[in-house]
Amino acid sequence: MEQKLTTPDNPLHLYKGVDLPANFYSDEDKKYLTYLQTRLESAKNQKYIPWPELNNLTWPQYTELNEKLANTYVEQKVEKDDIVVSAGTLESKLDTLLSNLNNLNLEPEVMSFDKKNIPDTLAGNAMKELLAIAAENDGADGAGDDDKKMMRQRELLKHGTTFVQDEWCRKFEYKGKKDKGYNGTYKGYEASKLNKNLELVFEGPSRQLITQDNIYLGNMKMFYMDDQPYIFCAYYEDYNVARAKYGKFENWKYVKPGAFKSDLKMQTSSASIYNNNWRLNTLQDNEVEIIIYQDQPNDEFQIMINGVPMLPLGFALCNVAPGGKYNIIKQVLKPIRKDFALGKAFVQFGSVRYLSELLDEMLKLLTFKERKSVAPSYINNSGRYISPNVLRPGRISMNIPAGALSPVGQEGQGITAGDFNMLTELSDKIDKNTISPVFQGQLGKSGTTATEVLEVQKQAKLTLGLIVAAAVLLEKKLAYLRIFILLENWFEPVSVIKEINEMREEVEKKEYRTGSREATIGGAGKGIKMLRVADQPHPKSREIRMEEDRFEKSYGTPLRISYIDPERMMDIKRRWFVVITPKEKESSSYYKLLFREYLGDIIAMTQFGIQPDVEDIQKEFARVWQKSPTSTFKKEQLPAGQVDTQEMIKGISNAGGTPKVPFE
Repeated sequence: MEQKLTTPDNPLHLYKGVDLPANFYSDEDKKYLTYLQTRLESAKNQKYIPWPELNNLTWPQYTELNEKLANTYVEQKVEKDDIVVSAGTLESKLDTLLSNLNNLNLEPEVMSFDKKNIPDTLAGNAMKELLAIAAENDGADGAGDDDKKMMRQRELLKHGTTFVQDEWCRKFEYKGKKDKGYNGTYKGYEASKLNKNLELVFEGPSRQLITQDNIYLGNMKMFYMDDQPYIFCAYYEDYNVARAKYGKFENWKYVKPGAFKSDLKMQTSSASIYNNNWRLNTLQDNEVEIIIYQDQPNDEFQIMINGVPMLPLGFALCNVAPGGKYNIIKQVLKPIRKDFALGKAFVQFGSVRYLSELLDEMLKLLTFKERKSVAPSYINNSGRYISPNVLRPGRISMNIPAGALSPVGQEGQGITAGDFNMLTELSDKIDKNTISPVFQGQLGKSGTTATEVLEVQKQAKLTLGLIVAAAVLLEKKLAYLRIFILLENWFEPVSVIKEINEMREEVEKKEYRTGSREATIGGAGKGIKMLRVADQPHPKSREIRMEEDRFEKSYGTPLRISYIDPERMMDIKRRWFVVITPKEKESSSYYKLLFREYLGDIIAMTQFGIQPDVEDIQKEFARVWQKSPTSTFKKEQLPAGQVDTQEMIKGISNAGGTPKVPFE
């Protein structure tokens, strides 16, 4: 199907699709589509019934409540004198947790074992580099997976459950040719120059956070994703945006944007997928509903757009997901029950939510009490109207008899010490059950010692244990899924070219993808690591080193090139293991403090006559500060005529010769 943006004779925004032929579906197709429709509606019904595990709320209601709690939603005033106040405790604690998670290095370490269970360090390191390269190029407006990681971690804390999809993505967009000769004409512009071709703008693995509103589960009583009978996602996009993504499918021409009248009423038996008049939810006029359906037990996958299947019925899931497994992973923050799919959100923890609500109520009452102390209520004893303005400062009022206004009760005392103690006690309880203000970067109480601060931070890290463990499991699951996606796609040749070899024979040479990223290089500081996939034989170490040296001389940046054989990576009997050890990022203040302590210990050791290795210290400094040791530290210049004996001996030894002492 040719994909070109239409000319003014058939403008794209007026295209509405064509009707399905009367005999488009066979009787067997209709049975299958009815079965599929029943499954889709069943999952929707499960989502919209109250669950005791969610405090008798439906899943969407639970999601909406979490959004309000996490973002300090303040209700609008009903009466003029209503007091609306919130301490923002939940949002503050959630942001602190997210900041600490973001400060952790959760990059996976990959280990590979061959069919004899022997570790293959080269394959493991290559896959680790490839994971890092793929993460850097994972969209997000150029920020890569770091931006997406923050989003999914916030989703985990905010809702207690996060769903992330990872797939090999091919993104298309309409692109036209730049017209440098355009002179501002309108009607005289050539129609042929309005045509735009559908071009591939991105190809590679891409992760996508699936919101709670978009995901549907086949069985809410199944905790693990692999146990789900089926899952699907429902997305809603503008017709023209969806056309750029799915317009290549043969059945796209039958897609009609917008909703049917049956969407506005209860679904009836006449609304069916095979009649092309069924929608799962309501739509806007130019919207389309994209349902991506996965059935792992039966190895089935389907994309339905406004009820029109884009793929053959019964299409195999293994064509789009590695091994026919779900390409959506789920992670919960705190399991509610072993037979319930969702987890408990941080903002719903009883020790946080209800104490925070009590603190907000206390603030509201104290504000109300302080208002009454400043402007107490009065009884008018005069029998006639007296304007409230007479109580304003500096007002002079006439003809008001003495005793006309008398205060109601003892309302002028304001906030008492007991009230303030109650407020302080609530705040302390919230801090003890979550995170101390000291750990949040706020000043502690006067007189707090450094030892007490360290102890508070230690206790706070124990509280963070469950949350960090959930974040680690999330990244670990994603790493495993990404590994198998890369194995199925990255190591396929992108092109085959013909060359003349040394024997003057024409041979075919496969070209593979190459990836690079900015990283810290041991002993050289910040540089570039490049991974090349190529068939054997690979260049010799000396040739690779020469290329790296030429690059560094030309661009002033260290380069390290690694080669990997695709057959070695694609070994089906190979086993992969992912280990994530949460630790603070090397460039953080924590590591800089450790380096200063390390340097202090080395200086202390010199008192015993021990001479440190200055070069090793320089490399460690460069690693922590993300600098190049060669540019940061200049080599000491020897006096004229003096020879660096150690360097000479090292050079001769590396060349395989015998060290010689020069004449003096």
